[in-house]
Amino acid sequence: MILDSGMLSYILNIVYIVFIFGFSFFSQKLQVTLVLGKISKSLTKLRKMRDKAKDEALSAIIELGKPESDPKPRLEALLQFFSIQPNSMDPSGVVHRLEYLVDTADARVKEEIKALAPSADEKQIQNLQNLVETARGLNSLYNTVRHHYLTGKKGGTVYSTVQIQMELP
Repeated sequence: MILDSGMLSYILNIVYIVFIFGFSFFSQKLQVTLVLGKISKSLTKLRKMRDKAKDEALSAIIELGKPESDPKPRLEALLQFFSIQPNSMDPSGVVHRLEYLVDTADARVKEEIKALAPSADEKQIQNLQNLVETARGLNSLYNTVRHHYLTGKKGGTVYSTVQIQMELP
């Protein structure tokens, strides 16, 4: 059976209307799925970078510090350590409080490094501290991005997913 041009035009118009109507309902879901896919790829890259930094810090601690016990559990705990910054920037004494917080956190990390690597000298401890700080930063970034990813996946809103996508490199 050969369709005439009027019938073919009618069928194509119906298909077009169904497509536009369906797309208007599912466009947000499609956009969220695409954005979550991109975030997932970035999250995988961040996880690999975090794991590599953690492994390098662990191998450097074992090589330079020659610890008596396994330093991995203590390093894991050190990577989860963070300090809470003051939430208001009032002009009276905020610099001193912030300086105190930074100095205290720095001293805490240095003490932990000395405990993890007892036979390392002062220069090696500083290098290990820099390595651990890098691993801590990557761990914190990974946890933040993962939190936003899971929140966006659970909520399914465009705003929460696009917000974290714009912050990623």
